[in-house]
Amino acid sequence: MDIVNFIKILLRRKLILFILPVIAIIITYFLVKNLPDVYKSTAQLATGITDESQLSITAEGQALQQFDIQNKFGNLIELMKSKKVIDLVGFKLLKNDLSTSKPFREPSKLMLTLNQEAKTNVLKILDYKIDSMQSLTNAIADERGIIELLESMKYDYNSLLTKMKVEREGSSDFIKVEFESENADLSAFVVNTEILEFIRYFKKLTAIKSDVALNYFADLAEQKKQELDAKIDDLKRYKMANGVINLYEQTKALVDQKSELELAREQQNKNIPALKEAIDLIDNKFTGKEKLYFEADARPYNERIVSLKDRIKVLTDEYITKGLDDKDIENQLIETKKQLEAEITIASDKFLMDPNAPKDELVVKRIEYELDLEISRYAVQSMDKELGRLNQLVMSFAPKEAEISAYEREITVAQDVYLMILNKYNLARFDNMNLVETMKQTEFGEPANKPEASKKMLTVILAGVVSLLMSVVLIFVLEYIDQTLKSPKQFTKITNLELLGNLNRVKKSQINLKDIFSESQLDPESELFRQLLRSMRYSLSEKLNGKKFLLTTSTEDNTGKTLVISCLAYSFALIGKKVLIIDTNFSHNSLTINFGASPSLEDFLEDLVSVDNAISKTSMNNIDVVGCRGGSYSPDELGGLQNFKNKIVNLTHGYDLVMMEGAALNKHSDAKELSNISDLIIAVFSANSIVEDSDKYSIDALISFGDKFAGAVLNNLSTEYLEEVYGDIAKKRSWFRKYTKKIVKRNLSQKKLKDTQVS
Repeated sequence: MDIVNFIKILLRRKLILFILPVIAIIITYFLVKNLPDVYKSTAQLATGITDESQLSITAEGQALQQFDIQNKFGNLIELMKSKKVIDLVGFKLLKNDLSTSKPFREPSKLMLTLNQEAKTNVLKILDYKIDSMQSLTNAIADERGIIELLESMKYDYNSLLTKMKVEREGSSDFIKVEFESENADLSAFVVNTEILEFIRYFKKLTAIKSDVALNYFADLAEQKKQELDAKIDDLKRYKMANGVINLYEQTKALVDQKSELELAREQQNKNIPALKEAIDLIDNKFTGKEKLYFEADARPYNERIVSLKDRIKVLTDEYITKGLDDKDIENQLIETKKQLEAEITIASDKFLMDPNAPKDELVVKRIEYELDLEISRYAVQSMDKELGRLNQLVMSFAPKEAEISAYEREITVAQDVYLMILNKYNLARFDNMNLVETMKQTEFGEPANKPEASKKMLTVILAGVVSLLMSVVLIFVLEYIDQTLKSPKQFTKITNLELLGNLNRVKKSQINLKDIFSESQLDPESELFRQLLRSMRYSLSEKLNGKKFLLTTSTEDNTGKTLVISCLAYSFALIGKKVLIIDTNFSHNSLTINFGASPSLEDFLEDLVSVDNAISKTSMNNIDVVGCRGGSYSPDELGGLQNFKNKIVNLTHGYDLVMMEGAALNKHSDAKELSNISDLIIAVFSANSIVEDSDKYSIDALISFGDKFAGAVLNNLSTEYLEEVYGDIAKKRSWFRKYTKKIVKRNLSQKKLKDTQVS
C-alpha cells in the first residue's frame, strides 16, 4: 500500500476520522471539567553519593564508576517508593485527620461511622506501626479495618504512589520528591513526611545490614588471620628443624665456594704435569751413584721435611674445608712453607752429593719440586673430597627448597585472602557510616500559593489527537488486511486475470437502462455507469469479432451476472444487434424472473414446444429471452450436450448475439459443460468479495478455457477506486477535498489550457 493510495483511503473515511475524535473530545471534556484544582509541592534530598567534599577511603584518583552511581541512586529511589515507606506516610496522614481539627481531606463514609473509642484504637495501632516501622496486615481484623479506612481516604499505597514522583535531578547528588493533590497543605506534608520516614527507615535498615555484614567480615577476617599465623608457624618450625636460616643465601654461598674450589683444583691439576716433567729432567742429570749418596745422607733432614710436609697437608685440608677464605690458616700455611724452604736449604748446604760435582742447586730444585708435586696432589685430593661434600649439601637443599616454597605459597595466598577480607570489612563499615551521615533533606516542601496550570484543555486536545491517530492506525490495519477485490489493480494483483471491463456501484434500487442511454444530462454516477458499459461493449465486440455465443459465469453466486447480461444486451441492442438471452442458470433463474419470460427451455429441449413458443418477447427492441424453470440438474442431463447444442443452434437463427448465463463455478459444473457450445466466456466478479481457496480452483478453470476466455468484469466498484483506470470522475467535492486531491496528485497549480478561438 503506497502513500498516495493510503491518503485516498483516509479521504474516503473522512467521516470516521472526524466523528471518532469529536466523540473522544466530548467524552474527555465531560470527564475532566469537574476535576478539582491541583497543588504541587516539592522537597529535595541530598544523598552524598557523588559529593566529593565528603571523606572517602577510595584510592586517590579513583572515582566512582557511572554504573555504580546509577545503581546506588536506583536503589535509593526504589526504596523511597517502597510500600514500607509510603505506608508510613499514609499512617501519618490518617493520624492527622483523626486527631486534629484541620484534616487534609473530608471524612469518608467509613470514617464517619467511627465512634471515639474506635478512633482511639485506630490511633493506638497507628502509633505502634509508625514507631516500629511495620505495615498493616489483613490477617488481623483491626488492621484490616484500618487498611479499608486508608483506601477510603485515598491514603493507601497505590493512591499515594500514583500522585507521587521520585527521581534524581539530572546528574546531581539530589533526589527530588513531588506530590500533587487537591490540598496545598496535604502536598507539602506528604513530600516532607516521605523524606523524613525514608531517612528514618534507611538508617534502621542500614544499621541492621551493617551489623550483619560487619560481624560476618570481622569473624571471617579473624578466621583468616588465625590460618595465616598457623602457616607462618609451620614454616618457622620447619626451618628450625632442618637448620635453614636463609635457604637462598646458604645455597648461594655453597655455589660460590664450589666455584672457587673448582678453579683452585684446576690450577693444581695444571701444576702436577709440569712438576713431574721438571723432576724427570733433573733426575736425568744424576747418575745412579749420585742418587744413592744423596738419598743416604739426606735421611735425617728428610724426616724434618716430612714433618713439615704433613703439617702443610693438614693446614691445606683445613684451609680447603673452610672455603679458602680463612686468613689465620692461610698465614700458617705461608709460615710452614717458609720453614720447609729453610730446611731444604740447610739440607742442600751440608749434604752435597759430591764435592767434585757442583750439582747442589739441582738437588735443591728437585727437593722443592717433589714437595710442590706432593702438596698439589694432596690439595687436589682434598679439594675433590670437599667438592663431594658440597655437592651433597646442595642436593640436600633441593627438597627443603620445595617444602619451603610450598609453605611460602600457602602463606602468600592466606595473606592475600586476609587482606582482601580486611579491606572489605573497612569499606563496609565506612560506606554505611558515611552514607547514613551524609543523607539529609536540603529543601522542604511548602504549600503552594496557587494551583498548577490547568491541564484540562491539554487533556481534551490530547484525547482528540490520540483518537485521530488510533483511527488512522485502525484504518491502515483494516485496509492492510482487506483482501476484497475492491479496485482493478487489487483484482489483477490477486487473480492474475485480464479485465474486460468495470462497472461502478449504482446506489439506485432500480436501473432504468432506457433513461441512462437516452438522457443527455445524468447524475455523475449514472453517467459513469453508461460510459463504462459502452467501453465494455466495445472491448467485447473486439473479442467477439463475428462470433455469436457468449457465456457469462462467475466463481460464486451474487456477483451481478444478471445485471451485467441485461446491461450488455441492451447496449448491443442499441447498436442494432439482435440479441437472444437464454437463461441456462438452472440453480438461480433470475433472468427468467426479471424479464418475465416463459420457462420453456426444458420443454423446448424435449420437443414439447416449438421455437416460436420457446422465445419470449421483451419490452426492449432487438432483445428476446428464453426462460427456464430451474432445478437440480445440469445442461448435460437435458438430453446430452450434443442435443443441447443442436437445439440451441436451431433456436438462435436470425440473432446476432446469443447470451447465456452459467451457474457459479465453485458449486456447479453447468458453466464447464456450456463452455463446449460457447464461442466466448466472461466471468463476473464483485468488488465486495474476496478470493477464497475454492475461488482459486475456479479461476484456474477459467484460465484452462484458453482463447475462449475473453476476460473478467469487475462489478460493484466504488467510484474512488475507478479513478485509477478511468481518470478523474466529476463529482461534488469540498475545497479541502479538492486541495488534498491536488497534493495527492502532486499538481498544486493544476493549470488548464484555455480554448483557442480561430477567426
